[in-house]
Amino acid sequence: LKKQTHAVDESNDNDSADELLDFSRESRTMLTSSECNLLLADFLTSLAMSDEDMLAQVLVLFNEMNQLKSAGLGSNGPDSTTYRLLFLALRTKLAAIGEAAKICKQLISSPMALNPETYLEAMRVCESYGDLDTARAMIDQILNSPEKLVNTVGPFAIHLEMLKE
Repeated sequence: LKKQTHAVDESNDNDSADELLDFSRESRTMLTSSECNLLLADFLTSLAMSDEDMLAQVLVLFNEMNQLKSAGLGSNGPDSTTYRLLFLALRTKLAAIGEAAKICKQLISSPMALNPETYLEAMRVCESYGDLDTARAMIDQILNSPEKLVNTVGPFAIHLEMLKE
């Protein structure tokens, strides 16, 4: 991530993200999920990047977070906020619904606890992409979750019905 985001550092319109990256490099520490989410939000609101560059940077950051999680550094991996930001941006701003659908499928293959708002955004991705199977799998995840998200199934069931049409 250090090398890949360096070009963004020079043209970024938000000094806070630059400072965060500089601090991480200088102290040789890894960014936490929350710090990565701040970078993600900074990329997504940048006026200095084209949508194509923005998409590339967002996916690089997300992949880096996944690698950290795979290495056993879960506190540095993607969390519910990461996924919500990605789903919102990929579905709307960046018009990269295919990338968003891939991420939804990844969530099914390696489930994690998400908040209801993030599940709803994932369902919107499934709706936009027309992926009924992933939507059903997400509903099953919600119904079987230990986090007691069962009370929030209503909006998801509505989306599932919309997908059937």
